[in-house]
Amino acid sequence: MVTDDHSRGQVILIGAIALAFIILGIVVVFNGVLYSETISSSSTSQATSDADLTEHELETALIDMSDQQEEWTESEFETNVTEFVTLYQQTKATSRATSVDVALEEDDVIIGNGSELGEGTNDLEANSEESFNITYLEFGVKDAGNGIEIEANATDDTYDTNITIEGDGPPYELKDDHGNECTIHAQELWIDVKTGLTRTGEDCSDLTLIESEEYYYIEIKVDGSKGSYAYAHEDIGSGDVLAVDLEYTYESNDVSISDDRRIRIYGGES
Repeated sequence: MVTDDHSRGQVILIGAIALAFIILGIVVVFNGVLYSETISSSSTSQATSDADLTEHELETALIDMSDQQEEWTESEFETNVTEFVTLYQQTKATSRATSVDVALEEDDVIIGNGSELGEGTNDLEANSEESFNITYLEFGVKDAGNGIEIEANATDDTYDTNITIEGDGPPYELKDDHGNECTIHAQELWIDVKTGLTRTGEDCSDLTLIESEEYYYIEIKVDGSKGSYAYAHEDIGSGDVLAVDLEYTYESNDVSISDDRRIRIYGGES
């Protein structure tokens, strides 16, 4: 027997409408969370990009500053950097809600000489017959040709060091006379042979490095190579600004960076 009782259909309809509103509410809340996360992520990403830009601007300014005169003293360059940073901080403060601080002392400026790699033997020697302490030695290589050999004779006869660089472009192969090897894939190789660090972050510190305190001589033997080297030791006078060690701080609402870093001046940015 068929009846006209529609109460069950009404219950089902009301339940369906209620479920639809619940699902709609969940979707709205979920989208709101995703939007908030996206905005937050975008803000952090923007702040990080600005921090990278600030560091790049600082590095470029120091490189340009070093070209303003042929010879510098540590105190002259330190004074110029301090004055620049004061002006740069004022500029940043008026354009963005950020704080940039750079701290350095006179001893943080490394002054030395930069030279092109000359064919044959390039000698680094003390200005007298006494030994010298090499404080900075970095190579920039565009083409190692038939090889670059760095031979260092320390005051201790057991501490002779030999490093060879080979390769006409990436990769470059570095070897020492103890069988240690290192491969660098950069288009142009910049390597600090006192620390084994490159400007691209690749690490060759497993090599036997030029790290003795005193040397009688360092010879750089070149055969068809293209590039340059930068060096500093106690006996040389003022000249090129090779690098600056500084305390760098960047603060914003989203990003905080505080680090000790070396900005390498000679040879520009890699």
